[in-house]
Amino acid sequence: MKKIQSFFWFCAGANTEILKDCPTDHAKYFGIGGTILFTAIMAGLAGGYACFTAFDDPSVAVGFGIFWGLMIFNLDRYIVSSTGKGDGTTKITWDEWKNAFPRLAMALLLGFVIATPLELRLFQKEIDMEIETLKQQKRADARSEIEVNYGQIAELEVRVVELNQEVQAYDLIRKQRYAEMIQEAEGNSASGRPGAGKIYEEKKQQYALAEQEYEDFKLKQEKKIEEVEANIERLKQSRDEEVANIDNIAAQYDGLMAKLEAFSKLTDTYPTLKIAKWLITAMFIFIEIAPILFKMMTERGPYDDRVERIKHVTHVSEMERISTANEEVNTNLKLAVERNRQRLEAEIRANDALMKQIADAQADIAGAAIDEWRKNEMAKARAAQNTPAEA
Repeated sequence: MKKIQSFFWFCAGANTEILKDCPTDHAKYFGIGGTILFTAIMAGLAGGYACFTAFDDPSVAVGFGIFWGLMIFNLDRYIVSSTGKGDGTTKITWDEWKNAFPRLAMALLLGFVIATPLELRLFQKEIDMEIETLKQQKRADARSEIEVNYGQIAELEVRVVELNQEVQAYDLIRKQRYAEMIQEAEGNSASGRPGAGKIYEEKKQQYALAEQEYEDFKLKQEKKIEEVEANIERLKQSRDEEVANIDNIAAQYDGLMAKLEAFSKLTDTYPTLKIAKWLITAMFIFIEIAPILFKMMTERGPYDDRVERIKHVTHVSEMERISTANEEVNTNLKLAVERNRQRLEAEIRANDALMKQIADAQADIAGAAIDEWRKNEMAKARAAQNTPAEA
C-alpha cells in the first residue's frame, strides 16, 4: 500500500518526501493522483479504439493507446501540479477562476477528446446499423447520379426500337404484297380469277419488289442497329464499372469518419441518445477538471505550508547568491578599472619621460646644427673679406 500510495502521490505531482511528513494531506493527494491515473487509462483505451477504427491494426492501436494514455497522463499531471493551492479556503473566488481558466480550458478539451471514442464504442451496435443505412443511401445516390450521367443509354435503346419498328413496317408491306399475291392466285381477289394470270404477275412483281426493298432496308438497318447496340454495350460496361467502384467505396465506408457521421445522425434523430451522449461527455469533463476544482476548494494544509516555506527559503537563498555574485562582479570590475587606471598612468609617465628625452635630444641636435651653420657662415664671410685684398 505504501508503494501504491507513493505512486498516486507521484501521479498528483506532489513531492513525496515532503508529503510523508504531512499525514493530514495524504488522502487529498491520493485521491487526486488516482483521478489523474484512471483518466489517463480511459484516455489510452479511447485513443487505442479510435486508432483501431481508423487503421484496423491491433498492434498499431495498442501502441498508440499507450502513447496517448501517457501523453494525457503527463498533461493532466502538469495541469494539476501547476494549479497551485488557490487562496487556501473552501470557496472558489473569481480570482481563482481567472487564474485556473487556461488549465480548465485544456482539461475541458481533453474531456471531449477522451469521451468521443468511448461514446462510439458504447453505442457501436446502433452506429453499425446506421452505417449500413448510410451505405445504402450513398449507393442509391451514387447510382442515381450515374444513371443521370448515362441517360444516353436509354436514348440509344429507344433508337434501336425505332429502327426495328421501321424494319417491321417494311416487313408489313412485304407481307401485304405476299398476301395479295396469294389471294390473286386462289381467286379470292377482286378479279375472282384463280391461277397465274396477268393480275397475278403484277402482284408477284409487286411482292418481289417489296421483298427486295425489305431485304435491302433490313440489311441497312441491321448495320445501324449493330452500331447503336455496340455503343449501348460500351456505355453499359462503363456504367457497371462505375457502379462496382461505388459499391466498393460504400463497402469500405466503416471507418472513424463514418462512425462519427452515423453517431451525429443518430443523436439528431433520437433526443434520448443525444441526452445520453452529453451526460457521458459531461461525466468525462467533470472527471478531467475535478482535480483542479478539488485543489481550489481544499483548505490550506501542512504540505502547502512546507512547500511554500521551501520555495521561500530557496528564493531567498538564490537572491542572496545573486546579490553575492553581483558584489563579486562589482568588486572585480572595480579592481579591473583600478588596474587599468594604474597601467594607464604608468604608461603616461613613461611617455612623458620619453618625450622629454626626445625634446632634449632634438634641442641638442638643433644647437649643434646652429653651431655648425654659424661656423660655415663665418667661414664664408672671412673668405669674402680676404678675396678683394688679394686681388
